[in-house]
Amino acid sequence: MNIKYSPISEPVSYKIDGEIIYIKARDEVRKIDFSKVPNGKLVSMIDYLSEVERVDGELTVTLRQPLDKEGKELPAMDDFDTSEAEEINYEWK
Repeated sequence: MNIKYSPISEPVSYKIDGEIIYIKARDEVRKIDFSKVPNGKLVSMIDYLSEVERVDGELTVTLRQPLDKEGKELPAMDDFDTSEAEEINYEWK
């Protein structure tokens, strides 16, 4: 999986497990599983993901990069409990 970033000024962290993305924000953990999607792209909006597409079998995801008050990048990847993550449904085309 290729990962890109675009800036956001609110706290968010991610955990990646293969092609499953866990997003922790606002005291909630959400799970998005892209492991079985064919070539195509995400057409529904998911908070903290800017763009997701699979081309020639390769998944590329653009995550929102958290920034501090001065605009400096904060760590995006973290290790957190995912056992109670809410699975997010999405539209793929």
